[in-house]
Amino acid sequence: MSRKWERMVQKNTEKLNKQRAKFGRTPISEAESSKIRGRNWVGPILLVLVAIYYMLTFISTSNTSMYWVTAISYLLLAALFVFRRPFLEIDRKNLSTRRFSGFKSLGADDIDQIVIQKGYVIISAKDGKTRWVFSRLIQLYDIGMLSEKLQEFAKNHSIPVIHQTK
Repeated sequence: MSRKWERMVQKNTEKLNKQRAKFGRTPISEAESSKIRGRNWVGPILLVLVAIYYMLTFISTSNTSMYWVTAISYLLLAALFVFRRPFLEIDRKNLSTRRFSGFKSLGADDIDQIVIQKGYVIISAKDGKTRWVFSRLIQLYDIGMLSEKLQEFAKNHSIPVIHQTK
């Protein structure tokens, strides 16, 4: 099946499952992709601290209200980071995530290895430059569930999985 067709089938399946859930029926099929979500907290805290520092520092020296606009902008940016949750989507043939520059995807053929450490999962690409790091501390991912799903994905596509204990 082509990717376009797979996306269309998945989209229609999700739509139909939502309708069936409203009427209390069981879903027709479970989605083949699983999306594991994390939570941003380090970036928003830093932005709130910058906004507070800016308000405390420049409130007495400025005669205009432009510093309020700047401080509120920092607070809005922090709110954006809180509600924009990081994720790793594991499909049948590829892995997808969102980075600062947009959505990124790695096919099973492009993945060199998967390293599982205590509190971290690192996915390395074959190009030698790309490394995706998913952290329990920084991004609040459920590393246990993430590593189980990735091990299953790696087993299906014969990708080496390295367990490191530190």
